[in-house]
Amino acid sequence: MRSTALLTAAAAAALTIGAAAPASAAPKLAAPGTPVYSGMEIRINKPVADLGVAVLATASKCTLGAVVSSGRALTAGHCGKRGTKIYTKSGAQIGTVTANLIGAKADIGVISLIRGLGTRVDSIDWSSRVAKGSPVSKSGITTGTTRGTVIDPRQKLLRAVECPYPNLIPGSSSILCAITPPQLLVNQSTYVVETSFKSQPGDSGSGVRNGSGQVVGIVSSIPQAVDAKGNPIIRSFYTPVSRVPGNLR
Repeated sequence: MRSTALLTAAAAAALTIGAAAPASAAPKLAAPGTPVYSGMEIRINKPVADLGVAVLATASKCTLGAVVSSGRALTAGHCGKRGTKIYTKSGAQIGTVTANLIGAKADIGVISLIRGLGTRVDSIDWSSRVAKGSPVSKSGITTGTTRGTVIDPRQKLLRAVECPYPNLIPGSSSILCAITPPQLLVNQSTYVVETSFKSQPGDSGSGVRNGSGQVVGIVSSIPQAVDAKGNPIIRSFYTPVSRVPGNLR
């Protein structure tokens, strides 16, 4: 993104032979009873370059934000497009992204979970009502549990784009995106609420909880801003869960 930093953490790149993984290389499904809970690490294999005889894929890490039911969970929309398979840290598949709301200006992805997992269902306030100064917190895989307050409860449209180029050489992605016409960048503008808690890459998708412990939003991004002395300003943006359609709750 230009105005904000997406919070997906990229791990080491892996080379997968063939345009698609052969059937014998299909990932294993998570065993029955595998714990699935808000705040756990989830991994997504993202193809970043098609080399003809091989596909270069990056294993990205996000945080699972909320378990809606035994069959459904939420994370950040930019963590995976529709059809993206979701894995545990150990590489077992727990589900698939079956709805991505970025097109509706909501940075939330809906995961359909496989059957038989040990899900810990969260209490969710679908109204997402908060007031200025209300206490909020999140639990992410990078910075753990951090607390803060709502800076502005009014939802604002954060205009942002995702760079479509792989960062095969450090810094190359930023250079290419800087000279790319805006119409060729991927629009990921989303409605967000601004808070004062800390987030870092990998915390994307974390569930944001109100003072009663209910999930009210999903962590989306952090502003790239500094104060008068050049120090980073600690802020985080989240997308309210009120933007999830009723049929996906």
